[in-house]
Amino acid sequence: MTTLRSSTGLFSHIVKITAASCLALGLMACGESKNAVFSFVDNVTDPGVGQGPEIPVPGPEFKPTRYDYANRCVALQSPSDGRFVTLENGQLSATAATLSASEPFYFKPSSLGSYLLYSRGKQLVSGSGLSALSAASDNNVFSLRVAGDATNYPQAMAYDTEPQPSDITKYRQFNDPLVQGDRYVFSQAKTMKQLSVADDGKLALVAAGDDPAQQFALVPATGCAEFPEAHDNTVGDTFKGQTSDGSVLGMADVHVHLSATTFLGGAEHGSPFHRFGVTHALSDCAETHGPNGFLDLVGSLFVSDFDGHDTAGWPTHVDWPARANLTHEAIYWKWVERAWKSGLRIMVNDVVENETLCELQRNVTRQPLRDCNEMNNATNQIGTLYALQDYVDAQYGGRGKGFFRIVLSPEEARNVVSDGKLAVVIGIEISNVLNCKINYNPLRQQQPFQETGTGLTENSYACDKEEVVAQLDRLTSLGVRQIITIHEFDNAFGGNGIFDGMILNIGNRENSGGIPSKEINALVGVLGNPSQTSPLGFLQTTERPTGEFWTTYDCPEEGQEGFSGYLFGSSGGAKMTSISPTVLFDVGGIDSPLGALGISDPLCPYLGQGFRPGGALACYPAKKQCNARWLTPMGLFAFQEMMRRGLIFDIDHLELEIKSQVLELAEAQPKNYP
Repeated sequence: MTTLRSSTGLFSHIVKITAASCLALGLMACGESKNAVFSFVDNVTDPGVGQGPEIPVPGPEFKPTRYDYANRCVALQSPSDGRFVTLENGQLSATAATLSASEPFYFKPSSLGSYLLYSRGKQLVSGSGLSALSAASDNNVFSLRVAGDATNYPQAMAYDTEPQPSDITKYRQFNDPLVQGDRYVFSQAKTMKQLSVADDGKLALVAAGDDPAQQFALVPATGCAEFPEAHDNTVGDTFKGQTSDGSVLGMADVHVHLSATTFLGGAEHGSPFHRFGVTHALSDCAETHGPNGFLDLVGSLFVSDFDGHDTAGWPTHVDWPARANLTHEAIYWKWVERAWKSGLRIMVNDVVENETLCELQRNVTRQPLRDCNEMNNATNQIGTLYALQDYVDAQYGGRGKGFFRIVLSPEEARNVVSDGKLAVVIGIEISNVLNCKINYNPLRQQQPFQETGTGLTENSYACDKEEVVAQLDRLTSLGVRQIITIHEFDNAFGGNGIFDGMILNIGNRENSGGIPSKEINALVGVLGNPSQTSPLGFLQTTERPTGEFWTTYDCPEEGQEGFSGYLFGSSGGAKMTSISPTVLFDVGGIDSPLGALGISDPLCPYLGQGFRPGGALACYPAKKQCNARWLTPMGLFAFQEMMRRGLIFDIDHLELEIKSQVLELAEAQPKNYP
């Protein structure tokens, strides 16, 4: 457990946590669902079958709000003649004389105040008739309001769309009037037309108006088919409040990618939630990865397994999700709910993208116009997070009632944790953060600590100080409170920590200026030439072929003089994969001139800056290697700007020396940071 003691120390505490394995699936007992917060039960063979949740019958004085029907079994009644809506030959009509003769509908929220009406036959109301859940669309989404309610409700943030800061502010500050009533109107999301009862009793969609025929009473019913949903299989309620000394208590998971659904150029399948439910969120991935998963190039590269995978999604989940699987959704919202009930109280969600892998996937799918800008795609994911908060609120029956709360300050986080809910901090983890991509110049003379980034014969940056400030303002206005300044590849701020000796090194070469096309086949050969890697041949050729592999040095060893040691483990860096100096001759079918000299296995030259390993040729010694690109003046400026704003910086992916530099910089701040 983690005890969080002070409002100023909360985010500081997060900085110090390096890992927390907090999907604590074993911390709560499994048992019958009838005693849990929700009464849904997973049924693997047919998850839609059931009698629906038991709901109390409202007393005569009870007047619910538009949110109170979430996950309820309800019948629609026409107030004009008291008849109930029923289903006859695929046509909905208000002709049933009694409640028992009516068609009960499961009200599944798609967002706050909007519902899918799920019939006993497992279909969705689309107007006068029904349609299949598998083909759900805006035709099936209905906004519910008390008749006469003219409140200007703020719209939920759009999925995978960068929100406007003004919309976030409006949404967060909205004081919901919680209008009560006993007559409701249904407005179809696509057309904004309203459900109405015609003279013959049949339901139809008509232009919105004040006609009583467009109003319905909503009556508790039984016999609903349960809307398909995953279950957390927990018993009892989670804890809330403070300890005896006023501290808030809980676990923290400080590095998750809940919103990464659309990164990698669309290579990932699934989503943490879907307005049409789990069957859409966690569907069979063949639609994305092809039969047997054979088109999952990025995922295959990540695990070096090109045999495909079982594509089945919920509820069977044969091959995915899995810890080592990069391209399938692994954090569905109900699983987060289970972790929260088990004690998870802080989650840092890093929005994420990788331009190089996005470009690779873009070429696999032949989508040359797909935007792979990391900042754009990462900020789009912020919209997904706000949309998820709205969705969870809707499932829990009202604004602010859900467990998933995005927080912007230590004080707000403490209040959320004290209330027994999950405080979600938004972070960002991309290689070209703040649009500060680097293009290497092989003629450069400046060392990293001297770099100006102005180009000509030196390295060039895609950003300047004004861009750094503008992008930091952009992120903070969207609610970002943590930044990973250097991720998998070198950028204008410095070098990344090396955790992979081959694939990511190739990515660094591509990201920092491009790979000459004549080297593509050599790289494919190093990968073992699996057929799925042929799309490497479609990487962009318009970039300057000046990208470089990591320039490295031998990582310090435990006990080495002047080295204080590693915090975790006994070594750093990674063992690198080297490419023979003759590989280009081999690929071209040309005899190496070295062969004429009797040199069949030449030593590889070190072509990195300062004649270190790496650079233009991936040639490295056998010892584990660390990145020799240290903090740049632009990096120093960026860290100072972040600390001035009170932002958290995560040091996980920083080069070894940069970690020490920025921690010393933080300790030297004139006031407590953060």
